Amino acid sequence: MAKQFKKVIEKVDDGGKALIKDLLGDNPTRGFDLDSVYCINNQYYVIELLFCDVTKNPWPRDSHPSRYFIDDKRKFLSLWEITKRLDGRLILINYEATHSEYKLMEVSQCTEVGIQTKDDLVVNKEGMIRWFQALNNHDYLEILELNKDEYRIKCPQCGRSLVFRRGKEGRYKSFWGCSGYPECKTIIKTR
Repeated sequence: MAKQFKKVIEKVDDGGKALIKDLLGDNPTRGFDLDSVYCINNQYYVIELLFCDVTKNPWPRDSHPSRYFIDDKRKFLSLWEITKRLDGRLILINYEATHSEYKLMEVSQCTEVGIQTKDDLVVNKEGMIRWFQALNNHDYLEILELNKDEYRIKCPQCGRSLVFRRGKEGRYKSFWGCSGYPECKTIIKTR
């Protein structure tokens, strides 16, 4: 039986980043950090957390790395190359400061021209906790298994789940709408 390594996270250690900054001085880095890598039953999962500053950018539900691929192209290509070399799966997670909304995306392709994802799903904190704890316990939970009412983002008006709707050529091309429609007509436009 393989030895299990366990370490309790007691505090955030940014000492390594501070050391790199000290060593590089004013020179820009050509590297990047990996947020997390898990190996479960000989399958590697590379996890990258992507912060959405909702004061400047869209919420996690509306954001996708293709929006800012050009700015972070080297990082995404490097993450994809590492994932391929590990014969693994790359999971990107958009999050925001209140930690109330998360968008999980598995990368299906990343090339010089862009990034493609599959199984994109927006979940609340409970859904994210469920997914990440399963990952941490070496019991990978497929993203779409979180597609349950209890893990959906709630309507700000009535508290029911928001659902993503792809509109036709009407008022909105795509939007988040309340699952309580027609009683609740809340619509949140996507950008």
